Amino acid sequence: MTIRRLLAWQGLVLILASPVVAGPIQGKAKTGKDNEPTTKLNASAASSKGGAGEKIVTLRVEPAELLFTDRRESRRLLVIGRTASGQERDLSREAKLVPEGDSLKLEADGFLSPVKEGETRIRIQAEGLEAEVPVR
Repeated sequence: MTIRRLLAWQGLVLILASPVVAGPIQGKAKTGKDNEPTTKLNASAASSKGGAGEKIVTLRVEPAELLFTDRRESRRLLVIGRTASGQERDLSREAKLVPEGDSLKLEADGFLSPVKEGETRIRIQAEGLEAEVPVR
């Protein structure tokens, strides 16, 4: 296993790793008919609506503020949408992050890292809503 990133936040540790394969993998994947996977993502689950067809009405971003102490650090934001009935949905993958200025670098995998010292903000856009997170 190769550790790609190690994240710590509020007492929780998340390790992002990828397996190391020594040789070719033997065997066949379990599939349905004509190599169609047996597990499918319900298209409505990936829609812009919350549970039971409800629209997302508010966004919450965690952490509410980013504080970098080292230029080698990188962080990712959790973007949560809430419906009028209180159901929550993770919008992190579909949210658009827009760092203001040039003091932050946004990686293709969604991680943010400091490029230079200073304070800035990140605008988060999802489901037609917008939020901001201060960065120091």
